[in-house]
Amino acid sequence: MSYVSKIAAGWAAFVGTHMIMSHPGNREAIIDKLGGEQPFLGAYSLVALGTFLPTTYYYNKYLRDVRKGLIKPQIAFTPSKFTKGLGVFLTGAYFFIAPQVMSSPSPSAQNGNKSEAQDVRGLLRVTRHPLFASLGVLGIGRCLSLGTVPALVYWGGMPLFFLIGTWHQDYRQRSVFSQRYFENTSQVPFVAIAQGKQKLGDVYNELNPNMLFIGALLVCAFLVMRGNRARNLLASKNIL
Repeated sequence: MSYVSKIAAGWAAFVGTHMIMSHPGNREAIIDKLGGEQPFLGAYSLVALGTFLPTTYYYNKYLRDVRKGLIKPQIAFTPSKFTKGLGVFLTGAYFFIAPQVMSSPSPSAQNGNKSEAQDVRGLLRVTRHPLFASLGVLGIGRCLSLGTVPALVYWGGMPLFFLIGTWHQDYRQRSVFSQRYFENTSQVPFVAIAQGKQKLGDVYNELNPNMLFIGALLVCAFLVMRGNRARNLLASKNIL
């Protein structure tokens, strides 16, 4: 199998196992079989690592082989200054918002009750799925910056997983969360804000300032590392 095929197979396994294990009926059966929610979450995490780590390994092995001159890079398109700049912006946006996402409570952690309104705060006003959305932004940014076929398959899997994963999560949660929760929020980022159902000012006021500071530090670290890598590539005249 080629590197592209291995990466694609890894993503298929990752997405497929996520869908199967979390699907209504399957999830409850596995929890009952394992004896509780925590053992299920442990098994869920192990399966995720068992499928995603090999995917990442093969992508990084492709990069190493290209750097060593063992194989030629598989170019899908040559990034322009615009696409590179946009890619850097989106990647930086991911690093800026990632600490905020990680510190925000997951809506699935709330005790769902269809007769009650779920608490919508912070990033949930932007999208019901901040984690999926942030990874999708990262994936698009890397695709625009790199332009190789393996990069498009590896990083492009993230926005694809955003579409599939958020649809499936909404499907599961509609039996638990109130209809008002779905009416006042959006799957796609900023749609609820554009429709006037949420306010951007409320999002800003409810963000954790400490996490914003950490995000700013991560952006600076990303830009410094990118600058160092660019200088190293120019010095070696090695273009990937």
